[in-house]
Amino acid sequence: MKHKKITLFGFYGRKNSGDDAMLYGILKYLSEKSIATVYVPSDIEIVLPVVNNNIVIIPRNIKSIFKSIKQSDYLLIGGGSLFHTKGKRLKFKIMVSRIFALALSARIYKCKVSFISAGIGPFENAYGRMINKFMLNCCDFINVRDVKSYDLILKAGYPKSRCSLTTDFAYAITPPPGFASLPVEDKIAINLLPYCTEYSGLDNNDTIIETYKTIIKSLLENGITKRIDLICINAEEDVISGDKPLLETLYKEVNDDRVQFVPYSTDPLQMMQKIKSAKLFVTFRYHGIVYAHITGVPCAALEYHTKSEMLIKAIDRKEIAGFPLSMMENPSEVLNVICKQLKMEHFEPDNNNFNLIIENSFPENYFR
Repeated sequence: MKHKKITLFGFYGRKNSGDDAMLYGILKYLSEKSIATVYVPSDIEIVLPVVNNNIVIIPRNIKSIFKSIKQSDYLLIGGGSLFHTKGKRLKFKIMVSRIFALALSARIYKCKVSFISAGIGPFENAYGRMINKFMLNCCDFINVRDVKSYDLILKAGYPKSRCSLTTDFAYAITPPPGFASLPVEDKIAINLLPYCTEYSGLDNNDTIIETYKTIIKSLLENGITKRIDLICINAEEDVISGDKPLLETLYKEVNDDRVQFVPYSTDPLQMMQKIKSAKLFVTFRYHGIVYAHITGVPCAALEYHTKSEMLIKAIDRKEIAGFPLSMMENPSEVLNVICKQLKMEHFEPDNNNFNLIIENSFPENYFR
């Protein structure tokens, strides 16, 4: 039997803990389902879920990626939400164009093309809908992580026999022994997201800073919590995409010893541990919700995108609550949501998600 080779392309090695968690889960899955060599383009060192000589990190540049695709049997396009044109930025149109170009080249090299744990759509313009149609024609199999993505590809005419719906592959992460018994401290963890303003009427990130300065001051001065941890999930220096510049600005402007800036870690398990020690996690990010759910930490999450709304709905627990973007200009309303969620206790997470991913994501022997 020929030894198979897979190129796994996604937003990996870009200092985004949510994507790190997805990669961690995908590699864990492939290690159990396949003996193939997996090539992963990355800019930084990646924490791997298993010691596996068949996982090869390659430079994240066009030359290396195309070389890898040329020698591979499969191109796997990993989630999360890479394939959509929702929002104002030209970046999204460029991103879907690049992904389509990779898929097209893979077809030329007779390489199978699949999405794995993807969020697909929405497409808010004719260009996006056209590219999506072409992309679906390139794909041999599509695995998506949410109902809206699943419905979108089916409505576009993609065969139901060649697609599947499972939970996000970040759920494949299994907390280490003793994780559940970690002590809960009198603190609240907060994570912010800069580009959520693109999906609202907010002009820039100043409103986010001012709103959370007010909230943090109220939480501390009224004795609601002793500490605040500002959790950096995305450490990109880009002020449009990265949490880091936004959180560092908030940290400096709050200027309180009871507030700590918690840096990004390449290890998803370390990020989970930082969140687990808080009595509440306030997050803007989709994978912030996933982390809260995996660790059993009550959560107040900004529903800035349909993917976040769908995830909260799918989780269906009172401990994981969402609030709309419209609240961002009213700190007292956000504070009310936070105080309500603070009444919730840590809960026992369901750790059966990986087994469901193994069983339902791809056809048996697809990677063999």
